[in-house]
Amino acid sequence: MANDSNVDWQFSGSEAAKDASGAALSAYSSKLFALCDPNGKPILPPRVETAETSHTAEKAVVHSVLCGLGNAYAPSIGLPAAKSAVAEYLNRDLPNKLTPNDVFMTRDVKWNLCPWAVHVQIQLD
Repeated sequence: MANDSNVDWQFSGSEAAKDASGAALSAYSSKLFALCDPNGKPILPPRVETAETSHTAEKAVVHSVLCGLGNAYAPSIGLPAAKSAVAEYLNRDLPNKLTPNDVFMTRDVKWNLCPWAVHVQIQLD
């Protein structure tokens, strides 16, 4: 192949994949916030406030880096073990139990959307 820029690969992504690749997390969070009643229960975490990272989370990150477990990117949908741990933790206080597939993981540590999204989903059901 002399000129890679003219290769016809003869396949393309689906329309759903193209639509999803153009969406940002902020677009989804804005849509979710729009569904909330501003006079209802307070939304956790607040939209503009920066939450402090817990000491336990910081120690876990340091441990994974020092033992070599933090040398690669996790899957964008989250690690199955992490999703299971989050579901198990949240199930302590929930009448309707979550499965790991119900957990939406994000890469944003400071502004964690997970508890808020779970709260919104429970309210919508």
